[in-house]
Amino acid sequence: MVNQGNGGKDEIVITNDTGMPFIASVSPKQGSFPKGLSVNSFHLGDQMMYVGYATVDDEEIASNSVEQAPDTSQTVMLRFVVSPTAIDGQPCPGSPTVTDIDGNVYHTVQLGNQCWMRENLRTTRFANGDSILLDPNPVYMLGYGNDANPNPYRYAPNNDSCNVSVYGYLYNWSALMHGDSSSYDLPSGVQGICPDGWHVPSFYEWNELRMCVREQNVFICGDTNINVGKSLAAADCWDLCEQTCCVGNDQNTNNATGFSAYPAGIYRNGTWPEFGQHACFASASDRWVTILLSYNLYFDKVYVEVFGHFKEDGLSVRCIRD
Repeated sequence: MVNQGNGGKDEIVITNDTGMPFIASVSPKQGSFPKGLSVNSFHLGDQMMYVGYATVDDEEIASNSVEQAPDTSQTVMLRFVVSPTAIDGQPCPGSPTVTDIDGNVYHTVQLGNQCWMRENLRTTRFANGDSILLDPNPVYMLGYGNDANPNPYRYAPNNDSCNVSVYGYLYNWSALMHGDSSSYDLPSGVQGICPDGWHVPSFYEWNELRMCVREQNVFICGDTNINVGKSLAAADCWDLCEQTCCVGNDQNTNNATGFSAYPAGIYRNGTWPEFGQHACFASASDRWVTILLSYNLYFDKVYVEVFGHFKEDGLSVRCIRD
């Protein structure tokens, strides 16, 4: 419920596609708790999930869900899909969640013909049970950029294990691929680090996601279809940006797609730069022996950027359904 009332005046505010609000007055349901009170305990860092429900032609439909840490007064954008064929931004049909070998449960989101994990991977093992170790000595000055670290390793974002539950782990190329070869195919055919039935997206699968989002006005900020960074970025945790339509500006309006990209930064040669500023997703496609291609969101940019990283770097991982 989104309630702007107080003192016995309850009003649920809804905004339709034209941007004009209309107000539906309601009476408090019997047994509801007073505003601001709950029998449930709250701990610092807990997330709140918002889901809206509406009745259309006698059928109840649910909106997309938005998860964020409660802060000050905030606007939460909930998107309802009336047409049963228009499922972008909703949980994947038949696969609302996926579980990795460690028992971590990930929500899913359907965008175009693709079914994605909605959270960054945080597994400590491959699907066959082999371990992915924390790098015991994460500094490789000699030979850096030339496969100096061929071992599969993971890194906690900003070198803090408390960040893993929200941001996932950062993984190097060896962990990402688990012995598979680079692929530009659609689909990539590379299971790599992903659970059974899922795979590491190729460069062209990431590009398909970007084009899908750019083709829908609801995911575009302003009047230029390259401005889709906000629709893919999570609605909190980004550094602030004053420019209209950049990811860090007015973050309550982020995440129209439900993709929920968090700025986990990267790991690079003993450092953890750009935490809070940069979401960097690895692909199964490399360029030359030392470079892998990645898809990137930045707090101060409006678009998705393609970039190259050394294979020893630790990047975020999202898996896509086979």
